[in-house]
Amino acid sequence: MTQLLNKNFKMKRGFIILVAVMTATTGIFAQIAQSNMILINGGSYKMGDFTGNFADARPVHNVFLDSFYMSKYQLTVGEFEEFVKESGYITDCEKEKGGKVFLIENNKQKYYLDSLASWKYVGYVPNDNQPVTFVSWIDAINYCNWRSTKDNLKCCYQINGDSVFWDKSAKGYRLLTETEWEFVARSGGKNYKFSWGNDSLPVINGRNAANIKDETFKKANFPNKIKPCWNDYEDGYIYTSPVGSFAPNELGIYDMCGNVYEWCWDWYGEYSENPVNNPDGFATGEKRVCRNVGYACPIDQIGTTHRGKAEPNSFGDNMGFRIGRSK
Repeated sequence: MTQLLNKNFKMKRGFIILVAVMTATTGIFAQIAQSNMILINGGSYKMGDFTGNFADARPVHNVFLDSFYMSKYQLTVGEFEEFVKESGYITDCEKEKGGKVFLIENNKQKYYLDSLASWKYVGYVPNDNQPVTFVSWIDAINYCNWRSTKDNLKCCYQINGDSVFWDKSAKGYRLLTETEWEFVARSGGKNYKFSWGNDSLPVINGRNAANIKDETFKKANFPNKIKPCWNDYEDGYIYTSPVGSFAPNELGIYDMCGNVYEWCWDWYGEYSENPVNNPDGFATGEKRVCRNVGYACPIDQIGTTHRGKAEPNSFGDNMGFRIGRSK
């Protein structure tokens, strides 16, 4: 982030330079946020589990989507840090005084409550390019509104305590619906089990395609036995990887299978078999949908139709988000 000015500078000169640097940095972040957005052309597809692996992702049903924008990357620590520093925002995790941290030390897994845990400390200090974690759905909603205001866009969300209303006339930043998310994960609704297709190895055009529980994870735990890992594949990371470290899918989107879960807009509920236009979930509920899978999650959860769910104010070391926009 912005470096402190040399203390030997004269106060007036230092103030002018500081303003200039901060203005330039703000412009850079705004350009990054906008340049990362990819237009996803809408269409129809059969949403839901066609593999027989995820019972709560059935029945398969027809959906129709308008075009929308989606960030190529999961939101990073650096982007979230800018939001916190400028707004003074305090996350749900920080309000709760910490969360559960996952680490591997001396070849043994540790999962413990750490009072220091937050988006800026996950058992270690993450770098700016790693996906932000320990953020709740509410935190993600607040980020979207802040980013929209910063980029002179109409905010999508009206927030009143725990109640959030989505103004669909707004063109600011927002979370993806789970229908949009799955459409992109399946490279436009194709019958792809994984973001890289249907191959047994997570590889696209000779490049590794996912940060998942694999041989790297197994070696870090050796000689202790762990639950099944993705055999014959090494992504090189034990924890989260910097966004964009692996090959993108056919739509140019990164990390659609692995790294961290991603909050979606929808309340979690059962699918209907009826066709739906631009579905956005139930009007009310207890838990919000999160899609994708974390870097150390069981490999049987990996899949483009896998659905996660959690309470809106919950958080974890593998919970992040990605932003989008309506066209």
